Amino acid sequence: MRSIGLQTPYSTLESAEDLGGTWRTNKYTGVAVDIPSFVYQFSFEPNYRWSRSFAEGDEINDYLHHCASKYDIKKHIHSTYELAMFYTSKKDDKEGASAFLEKRQAEFTAKTSSD
Repeated sequence: MRSIGLQTPYSTLESAEDLGGTWRTNKYTGVAVDIPSFVYQFSFEPNYRWSRSFAEGDEINDYLHHCASKYDIKKHIHSTYELAMFYTSKKDDKEGASAFLEKRQAEFTAKTSSD
């Protein structure tokens, strides 16, 4: 994401085993977007070669994986986590955020900054 200007370290929590959200989960016949496909593309990755004006779910999911690979964000995605609680705290004058993650019964802590 540094290539699009994000310099801050980040993590993404995903409840499923893989990214894709609704486009990964819903596999029924005819699942597709209900607005023009270009609306589903990121501003930093335009001109994806959509096969149809209203892309099917698998194509949207492929686009998400394309972007995740191209911008090397998969290493920041923590899969099979489900957020149960989120809180912030100040510890030793350093701001931080913690989240209790239900699926794995684990605590995920990240440093935050107001800079």
